[in-house]
Amino acid sequence: MIIEEQFSTGNSFVHSLDPRVKIIMAILYSVVVAVSSDFSALLPALAVSLSLIVLAKLPMRKVFYRLLLVNGFILFLWVFLPFTYKGEALFNIGPLVGTKEGVLYASQITVKCNAILLAMIALISTTPISTLGHAMSQLYFPDKIIHLFLFTYRYIHV
Repeated sequence: MIIEEQFSTGNSFVHSLDPRVKIIMAILYSVVVAVSSDFSALLPALAVSLSLIVLAKLPMRKVFYRLLLVNGFILFLWVFLPFTYKGEALFNIGPLVGTKEGVLYASQITVKCNAILLAMIALISTTPISTLGHAMSQLYFPDKIIHLFLFTYRYIHV
């Protein structure tokens, strides 16, 4: 299950970081990666995310499984985006024309999604949920958001 705290126990540099620092880093990193559109920025971002996973000493098989779940949804982008995005023809499948721009856009989304997800796994999943809630409170997140977050976690297993 993706909600379980599988990665919250451990003894690594990432596990020892202050939860408030992890939350701030995760938010800032996600925003920077999300607004980036050049592969010269996205590929290093993916490398940084992979480095965080290695620094956190997380089991690669479990991390890969989580990536597989999300990339199942990204597969739909690869099925439709190359054929619906206008641009230079790259390939044909019957009457459908796949465009270079559509393939590049799908590639960007894939790299962004994987970079952000890996960073979130490394930074957020290495902290127990109750500790995250407390850290969110110390960062002055709205109480309603914190309660919704904690109640969702509490009742997801019921």
